[in-house]
Amino acid sequence: MGVKWIYTASVPELESFFHRCCTCETWVQRMVAGRPYNSRDSVLKAADVNWHGLDESDYLQAFEGHPMIGDIQSLAMKYADTRTFAYDEQSRVTTANQEILQALATGNAEYKARFGFVFLVCATDISAGEILASLQARLRNTRDMEIQNAGQEQCKITRIRLERLL
Repeated sequence: MGVKWIYTASVPELESFFHRCCTCETWVQRMVAGRPYNSRDSVLKAADVNWHGLDESDYLQAFEGHPMIGDIQSLAMKYADTRTFAYDEQSRVTTANQEILQALATGNAEYKARFGFVFLVCATDISAGEILASLQARLRNTRDMEIQNAGQEQCKITRIRLERLL
């Protein structure tokens, strides 16, 4: 779409555009209000700056926009706006063996019960085994640590999605 399109798009069009990258309403509104952007880099920088200025409730809202890693079936239902991104991001999980998929399902459930939100990792170009190892390691963290970890991962995911759309 490009930076020029961002400049000329209507507010509803821009809101929809930015929602495809991140489901945090505050972040979306900040991105819309940040126009005009004079370059691709300025959009990406604004995305990072606007993300890091959010609070926990905003982070949690963004996390709600993601299916559990490996839960490909839910993509078509709840996550229609971002299912293509999420499917691509999790594509290496779809080829994992049954043992890893089961361990991911078990770990995801434990993570959500412990922290109150889905396990979030930027899964682009990492294997299911690497995702599982990260999940198992992060289960030992505190909730505050995991809000920060998941927030950093969300920022990476948002940036990748934004780069793809621009």
